[in-house]
Formats: sequence, structure tokens, C-alpha cells
Amino acid sequence: MKTRRSSLNSIILIFIAPLVYVFNASDILAQGSLTPPGAPSPTMKTLSQIEPRTPISTLPYTISSSGSYYVTANLTGSAGNNGIIVNADNVDLDLQGFSLIGAPSSGNGIYVNGQHLNGTNANYGQIDDLRVFNYTNGGIVVGNGNNIVNCIVYNNGTTGTGNGITAGDMCELKDSKVIASGATGIAMGNYGVIADCLSVSNFYGAGFQLGDDNTVVNCTAAHNFYPGGLVVGNNCTLIGCTVSSQEQNLYITHGIVTANNCTIKNCTTDFNDAGIYTGDSCNVIECTANDNSINAGTGIVVGNFCKVRGCVANNNEYGGISTINACYVADNLAIGTLLASPDIYNNGTNSVVVNNMIETNFFFGGNGNSKTANAYGTIETIGTLNTDKNPQGNYTH
Repeated sequence: MKTRRSSLNSIILIFIAPLVYVFNASDILAQGSLTPPGAPSPTMKTLSQIEPRTPISTLPYTISSSGSYYVTANLTGSAGNNGIIVNADNVDLDLQGFSLIGAPSSGNGIYVNGQHLNGTNANYGQIDDLRVFNYTNGGIVVGNGNNIVNCIVYNNGTTGTGNGITAGDMCELKDSKVIASGATGIAMGNYGVIADCLSVSNFYGAGFQLGDDNTVVNCTAAHNFYPGGLVVGNNCTLIGCTVSSQEQNLYITHGIVTANNCTIKNCTTDFNDAGIYTGDSCNVIECTANDNSINAGTGIVVGNFCKVRGCVANNNEYGGISTINACYVADNLAIGTLLASPDIYNNGTNSVVVNNMIETNFFFGGNGNSKTANAYGTIETIGTLNTDKNPQGNYTH
């Protein structure tokens, strides 16, 4: 007899565990009111939070309180009016790349605190990236302690009466240009610094007109008016400047003009009346002054107690280097004087003139002064210099 056996492998047992939830007493207690405490607060920013400044959309516009302001478009001025008048302290004005455009007989583009010429109250500010065109009076006028960077002032015109840029004492001016001002291009007080600036074609004034104790580095002046291209007071330092073409037949207009106790180094001048014209106790070092030929066309003219060393003064009409009393003139090249004037002209006594290269037969002079009143190195030719080996000799080429 056969016995039948069940196969456990063919049986599937499914056990379903019951879901059990145990309530805690705290779960059935009240949770507070469902009524909102009030209306929802706003989540968007206001316009004043997005742009917390005051817009300027028309000219003229007067700023009477401290704060930040911005220009919304290119704006054109009107006859007889300044553009933006700032009559408050602590003002931040942003042109946002727009222009303030002058109209015929309009005033200043930006007129700070009612000060036109001296800007006494417009002190210790910063002016960046400003463009001023077609003005009649001053282009930029500020007081003491200001920084002016990367600005352009252009086209006052022959009828204009103001300077391109006027600044007070202790100011710094960098990377800026003044072109075609009606008066002086750049005027500054004392104790300032000017670097990498250009002042060109100013009709009735100097390119730069500066007070005492200023430092001027890598600046250019060309085609300006009386009294010169780059004019400074006492105790100034000029380095690496280029001054050209201050040619005014009715006025004596020199290239670089300094008062006393100044240093002029590595500067270049040409096509002026005198290329470099200094007061007393000045140093003129490694400068070039060529082709100066209008009126008093001398390359380098210095006062008393000056040093002229390592300079080149060629092809000047009325002389290469001119000195007065107790000067030291050494290691210069002065040749090619056009009107048979002395290449080195000593108009005084007690000077030392040594180791200069000069034109044949054209050397020292000066109202009858002789070698006995001054100390001159011997005049050598190239041939005798090679033989004598005289380090003090002045030699002809």
C-alpha cells in the first residue's frame, strides 16, 4: 500500500502582525489657538532699500542735505545756471557714467558749496571718473585735501573765463586731462601731488600753475599760454615731465618755470621760449632742452647758486645753458646754438664750469666776465683730451 506525504516546500504560510498604537496622555491635550496673531509682515524690500539714494533727472539741481545722489541720464545745463549745486557736507554724487553737458553761457557743471574760485568749503573729498565738457566757468573747483582721479575736462573755448581744474592745498591729482580751457589748465595750491596728468591747448593761461612744496611726476603740457607750460612755486620737485610748444610771439612763455629751491629731474622741453627757467638754489639734473627758439629761446636758464648737471641743450636759438652767480655746471652737452650765442653763458661770478661738451668756438661769456672771476676747466678738443686725460676739461666736438 502506498503512503502519501505532504511536501512542506509547497506550502506558503503568511503571518500578518496586527498594527498596535499606544496613545500617550499628552497626545490628547489641547495645543493652543489656531487663530493667527495678526496679518503677515511684508517680505519684499522697499524702493528706498533697493536704491537708498536720491535720483537727479534734471538740471539745475541743488543738493541741500547730506546723503547719496545719482544721475539717471545724460543731462544738459541751461544758460546762466550751474548744473549740480552742492550746498551740504558729506555728499556722495554718482554720475553712473552719464554726462553733464553744458549749454551756451552755462556755469559750472558741479558747483560745490557756492565756492567758485577757491572752493574753501569743498574740502577732503574724492572725485573719480568725472567728465566735464563745454563749460564756461571752472570745470572742477574744489578746496583743500581733495583727491581727483581719472577726470577729463574739455572745451571751455576761447570765450571761457575759468580754469579747467582748480584745487586748494594738500590735494592729489592723478590720471586726469584738461584740454582747451579758457584760462589755466590745472591750478593747485601748496603741498600737493600731481601724477600722470595732461594739460594741453589752454588759451589764456599756463598748462599747470602750482604753489609751493608740490611734487609733479610724469605730466605733460603742450600749446599753452603765458607764463608757461608747467609753472611752480618754491620747494617743488618735478620728475619725468614733458613740456612742449609754449609758443606765444607776443609773450615770453617758457616751458618749465620754477621759483627757488626746486629740483627738476629727467624732464624734456622743446619749442618754447626758454626750455627750463628757474629761480635760485635749484637743481637741474639729466634734463633735455632742445630747439627752444622763440623770443628768449635758451635751453636752460638758472638763477644763483644752482646746479646744472648731466643735461642736453642742443639747437637752442639764444644759448644752451645760462647761469648767474656761484653755479656748478658739469657733464652737460650744449651744442648747436643757432645765433652764435655762447653754448654755456655765465652771467656772474664764482661759478664752476667743468667737463662739458660744447660747440667749437662758442663757449662761456657774460658781460665781460673773465675766467679769473670763475673756475673753468680748460677747453680741450677731442685730440687733446685724449692726450691730457683731463677730467675737468670742457671739450669741443
